[in-house]
Amino acid sequence: MSTRRPLYKIWISGKPLNYRNKSKLIKDDYKNRIQIAAKKEVNSPWRSKRIDVEIWFSQNSAVRPDVDNVTKLVLDALQGIVYVNDSQVRSVKVGCIPRDDAFEIEKEESDDFFRLLDNKKEEFLIRIFYGMSIGGKNTSNIICYPIKSLKKNNIIAKTKLIKNWTYKTDIRTQ
Repeated sequence: MSTRRPLYKIWISGKPLNYRNKSKLIKDDYKNRIQIAAKKEVNSPWRSKRIDVEIWFSQNSAVRPDVDNVTKLVLDALQGIVYVNDSQVRSVKVGCIPRDDAFEIEKEESDDFFRLLDNKKEEFLIRIFYGMSIGGKNTSNIICYPIKSLKKNNIIAKTKLIKNWTYKTDIRTQ
């Protein structure tokens, strides 16, 4: 899981569904459960194009769905609730926490992990973030902006220029 703090955590009852499931009725019920849970957390859809989505679930390795097949139905269900259109999502991370194998977690993330590993509840977690983070733990965060964006928004920054990108070391608006 990411060390960034999500703006929204949306807990969904049940297991994540593979979008290749043939039954329209099952897919519609699944999307409806996601939408009901999302509406409890989010007041109105974002218009930003800096949205990141993480989907986390826990299952035994032998029975888990392909993580790449989990995203489509979730992103479609969140459309109109979390964001206007799923084209606003810049990155998606899907992870399955193994119930039958070892893994390492960061202490800050342990509550969500332990909730996912609770065998009494079958649920999964959707986390919504503003902005994209590249890198992993033990990395320093550097916020990168295209040069056009800095000029357009009257931003003054102590920066280093790399081609048409810059990264901030000290930034403020005029």
